[in-house]
Amino acid sequence: MHTRESVARSAQPKNNAAQLIDAFRTAVAPNWTPLEKLLPPHQVRRRGPRRQRSTSLGCEDFMFMGTVVGVFLYKNRDTRAYLNLDAAGNAYRFNPDTSNYDPIPVAQALQEVQR
Repeated sequence: MHTRESVARSAQPKNNAAQLIDAFRTAVAPNWTPLEKLLPPHQVRRRGPRRQRSTSLGCEDFMFMGTVVGVFLYKNRDTRAYLNLDAAGNAYRFNPDTSNYDPIPVAQALQEVQR
């Protein structure tokens, strides 16, 4: 049998889930500045089918995925590869052996994200 108290308790989010989700959204608000400094948005661009890749990259080719220890993670929409940049525009590659982000040349990072 349900009591009024148990119904009221079950209607509330467990562990304040709504508050946690709001805090998470605020904590990982997209930061496009490092990417915009590296790849300015294209002024006019016509896109073909997703199978065709453009020869040039623009900000619109990426999704913001989050941030880890000061490194902003951007995923390429076509290749699904990550471009990892810090606030100064330095590039990083995730090393699964050490679970760290190792610095790499920006040109190399751009090349890898287009494969």
